[in-house]
Amino acid sequence: PLPRKQLAESLGVTEESLISFRVGFTNIYDANWFTFPLQDGQGRVVGIRLRKWNGSKLAVKGGREGLFVPTDAKRTGQIVITEGPTDAAALRDLGFNVIGRPSCTGGVQHIADFVQDSTFSEVAIAADGDDVGMRGAVALAGVLRLKVEVVKVMAPPAGVKDVRAWKMAGASDSDILALIDGTESYGFVSRSWCG
Repeated sequence: PLPRKQLAESLGVTEESLISFRVGFTNIYDANWFTFPLQDGQGRVVGIRLRKWNGSKLAVKGGREGLFVPTDAKRTGQIVITEGPTDAAALRDLGFNVIGRPSCTGGVQHIADFVQDSTFSEVAIAADGDDVGMRGAVALAGVLRLKVEVVKVMAPPAGVKDVRAWKMAGASDSDILALIDGTESYGFVSRSWCG
């Protein structure tokens, strides 16, 4: 099988989702890498994240930090913001409108720009299940709360690293929706879900 298909299988996501994030494959810096384009809030490619089979990451020199945005992202209704492209791909597989931020604290201005040019009714920030991830999500929520009426900060159940791991463990779209619906708008994080 093609490398992208093998990557999808190893990550527990579909190849279709990786294609929607424009994931490619190249040899650069004397190694084989998967390429993940990074966009600014207006959709311009500003950098490329590289990922090896073993999960180690690097960025192409000369690029800048940006967002992981699938080709079918909508700028209306509900959107979920994840940490990184693989969590975003997992939620896209479950039918969610999603973008990925470059790290738990990165991409704030790009996300603000992306949201500024939209008509979102709700933004759900899916943090990793650790303190650093939650702090980064709350900081982002503080910025987005000025632009969108409903902003939620959520994390997977206790003991689960992130939403991709939760999906791989069997979480369905209804599980994710229940988490989102059960989380109050910014400022209130559901303890029953975050542990």
